[in-house]
Amino acid sequence: MQLGADDYVVKPFSVHELAARILAVQRRAEQPSAPLRLGDATIDLAGHVVHRGDALHRLLPKEADLLAHLLRHRGQTCTRDDLLRAVWGYDATPTTRTVDTHVFQLRQKVEQDPAAPRFLLTVHGRGYRLAP
Repeated sequence: MQLGADDYVVKPFSVHELAARILAVQRRAEQPSAPLRLGDATIDLAGHVVHRGDALHRLLPKEADLLAHLLRHRGQTCTRDDLLRAVWGYDATPTTRTVDTHVFQLRQKVEQDPAAPRFLLTVHGRGYRLAP
């Protein structure tokens, strides 16, 4: 038997918070284990790293979750509300700037030219999508 944890909940806790944390663990378990290629970037979601050229960038847990969600819905537009629910959980109440900020940070790590992204695309007035 293996023991270990990557999260914990302190008492008292809400059932919604517990459900959101369970969903987050499930999302992490569903992440692809093989490295992904986006242009000149090689992404290891399980290891939370991006290799681009000679640079090594660490992915924050939410950045990895966000990228994994976009990968699962590759080519489809994900609204900010969809992303907030899927990545930050049901009880999370961050502003839409949270999604924008994380996409900005991901572009810095993944895109060759973050100012003219080829992979993490903005769909104006709707949200974001990962290019097919």
